[in-house]
Amino acid sequence: MPNWATGNVRVTGKPSDVEAFCKLFLFKDTAEPQIYFARSFIHQNWNDFKKEYLGKASAEFGVDFAWSCHTCLIKGYPNGQECITLVEACKKFKVKTIIDTEECGMGFEEHIECDKDGSLIEECHDMPTFKCTKCKNIQLIPSSYDIAREECWECENIGGWRFVRK
Repeated sequence: MPNWATGNVRVTGKPSDVEAFCKLFLFKDTAEPQIYFARSFIHQNWNDFKKEYLGKASAEFGVDFAWSCHTCLIKGYPNGQECITLVEACKKFKVKTIIDTEECGMGFEEHIECDKDGSLIEECHDMPTFKCTKCKNIQLIPSSYDIAREECWECENIGGWRFVRK
């Protein structure tokens, strides 16, 4: 069983190209398509997703990646002919993507951008570490979170954090 990198994906391009790109993810009600993004799951039915997110020049939605976005979309894991990489997909459908993920189990965050020409920017860094001022619990908290609203897993104190390290 993999750890899951939870991600936010933003795709921009012609509406028909955005839709074709999004079909590469694995949905609740679809069998594996002939070509797809490896282990990249959207926990919705395709028709519900299409109604909610598609029909415009951009779409923003959540995806769960097995292990990491890098493993699924950059490496193309599992390396098979049926799995397409992010670079290949962006070039094929002429879309730009921005993906931000967090994986709290291993404590890392990813930021990945790919344009319609396949130019890739990829960053991965450790998640910031904080100490609860009440119970001294050490906790990883994603940098995108509002630290003042975060609850300690041990004592349920909200917002009482001291930064320890990045």
